[in-house]
Amino acid sequence: STDLIRKTKYDKNHFQYNNKNKINFFSTTAAINQVPPSTRVTAIYATVPKSDEKHVKKSSKPKSTTPKSTNRKQTKKNVTYDYTTIHNNPLPPNYQIKSKPKPDGTGNWNPSAPLEWCQNFGSRSPSMKQHLSTIIQLSPDDEGYIPPEVYNNEEYPNVTVVRTKEQAQIVLAALQQSKLTEPERIHACDTEVMDIDLSNVGPVGNGYVTCLSVYSGPDFDYGLNNQGPGTMLWIDNLDDACGILDEFKDWLEDETVMKVWHNYGFDRHVLWNEGIDVKGFGGDTSK
Repeated sequence: STDLIRKTKYDKNHFQYNNKNKINFFSTTAAINQVPPSTRVTAIYATVPKSDEKHVKKSSKPKSTTPKSTNRKQTKKNVTYDYTTIHNNPLPPNYQIKSKPKPDGTGNWNPSAPLEWCQNFGSRSPSMKQHLSTIIQLSPDDEGYIPPEVYNNEEYPNVTVVRTKEQAQIVLAALQQSKLTEPERIHACDTEVMDIDLSNVGPVGNGYVTCLSVYSGPDFDYGLNNQGPGTMLWIDNLDDACGILDEFKDWLEDETVMKVWHNYGFDRHVLWNEGIDVKGFGGDTSK
């Protein structure tokens, strides 16, 4: 805030401008003119420069006090520059939140845990959960039900199908071995979602992930059904296979396993709906 800037004396400010990536990196040490007067705050920032942001160039060499001669040719010297700028410092350690919760206790936040109220953002509503429970796990008496024998007796060339916990454990063992022996491998992932009208709603709290597809490369073998390397992994999550996706929760949340997505924002939201906090972002082919 402007008031905070007036109360702050900057005695050290180092700034580096990365022109290639358009990012500012700088650290600031500030003395807060409040009680106690010796309070000091140090922070490191990484920000995207604003279009109207100006940087002051300061020569790293002291200026010469010798008058310049107007009769001799001036030669340009290589000079390194220190770019400096003033940015808002962080809140002082003794900063206090002045707003208070409602006296009747119906407020939506707790001063001791100010972010607690938004922890359930993105969760499905009770009515949505009830609706999905009637369509994601059909029984043999329901219209549209496909018995597992149909899947088990069908061959899908170049596709490794996972519909049981036993199959999931075999595939996960291969993925875990790959993590240990070739951590540089990148896995391409994609989801399919049902019961979502994107013309009216977004993916936050809406839809259901019917399956997850993974491709780990032409030389990767998921170890299932002796299919060999180069297949695509297809993880079913409907009817008799409902909940199998959760078997891959730890792998999807492993930040050391790099995963590439197509429209990552959408996939991350719909997987969050299923209780999976995707990590290990390796790229987004839709950007």
